[in-house]
Amino acid sequence: MSFTERWRSTATSNRQRAAEQRIGTDEVHADGRGPSPLNAVYGREGLPVTWTARWVVVISAVLCGGCLDEYESRYSSVDEVIRSGAVARGWVPDILPKDAVDIREVHNLDTYETWGCFTTPGGVEQVRSRLRELGAKRESGPVPQEGRGPSWWPTAQPDEWHSVREDGGRVVRIRLDVATKQVCFSRGIA
Repeated sequence: MSFTERWRSTATSNRQRAAEQRIGTDEVHADGRGPSPLNAVYGREGLPVTWTARWVVVISAVLCGGCLDEYESRYSSVDEVIRSGAVARGWVPDILPKDAVDIREVHNLDTYETWGCFTTPGGVEQVRSRLRELGAKRESGPVPQEGRGPSWWPTAQPDEWHSVREDGGRVVRIRLDVATKQVCFSRGIA
């Protein structure tokens, strides 16, 4: 073996040993070949990453993270709501009369807050009857603040409102507007 071949062999084995010593650090990827993907995160290769840029990413992730777990749905009939599983999952309380239409609901997966409204062409008496079956309490006075709510949430006080305490301690508030035949429900943070 010539001097050049021995030198290349030694240099190669030295590089391999050095790479093996750095495996698991943020300098070398675990396969021993090339830089670790962590280098890009920490700004050790490519464009320099400033602390300001890192904070912008962190703050953006925090602010947008809560927004991603809120979902809004619209249904034309009770059958659609049931098929979607919204009642089974608890997003829509089991108070919908068979004739309920224009059903919409918003739920937040993180906080379990829900808001929803529907119209009942037959009038709110069917809903009152169902609320009695559930042991709901008819409340007096104005409805307490129900969180930020969706943009379509009614701002006027309802003709009457009821509350039902769920097994987990959360309270569902049901608003009845007799004139418009609209029923709205909300579940806040326990």
